[in-house]
Amino acid sequence: MKAVYFDAGGSADTLCFGDIALSSHCDENQVLVRIKAIGINPIDCKIRAAPERFPITFPVISGCDGAGIVEAVGMRVNKFRPGDEVYFSQPGFNNRQGTYAEYVHVDANLLALKPR
Repeated sequence: MKAVYFDAGGSADTLCFGDIALSSHCDENQVLVRIKAIGINPIDCKIRAAPERFPITFPVISGCDGAGIVEAVGMRVNKFRPGDEVYFSQPGFNNRQGTYAEYVHVDANLLALKPR
């Protein structure tokens, strides 16, 4: 999938754009979301500027805030199904991927259905 990522901390000049592998498998409490919109949250810039202060592993795909369409759900997810429009905030650290990508695995308890 295409993603914006960084391999080292610093300014916005450290951001790269390219292909990153993504597992299509959802953990039992996760949802795979096809991203349609993201926000740029101040924490995204703080993580990039000082990655040593956060629990990250390079390469880092930043982004906390996103909205999109559910593509797949984990075995224990009952509230969402493929095709649902959702939004969420999930920080791109602690072994989680951020939203600056085409797809993201999101913990189901962080998702909400998009208002009609």
